[in-house]
Amino acid sequence: MRNAKYRPVEIFRDKSGRHRFRVRARNGRVLASSRAYADRWGARKGAAALCRVLQQVAKTEDSLVKEEKSCSRTNS
Repeated sequence: MRNAKYRPVEIFRDKSGRHRFRVRARNGRVLASSRAYADRWGARKGAAALCRVLQQVAKTEDSLVKEEKSCSRTNS
């Protein structure tokens, strides 16, 4: 087996010849897969949009955790 670099987002061509992307977990399981796109560029744009949304979610989650910790310190 080749020593492949870990890639969480894969862009591939499906059986009908259209392009899709999927997100894999570290253990190899598919977490999400996209709709079919007419070309590779569309799939790349879709994957990039998903990454932007996930980054926003992570930032929001981090700020909520920090806020929760500061509230628990003041209410003790």
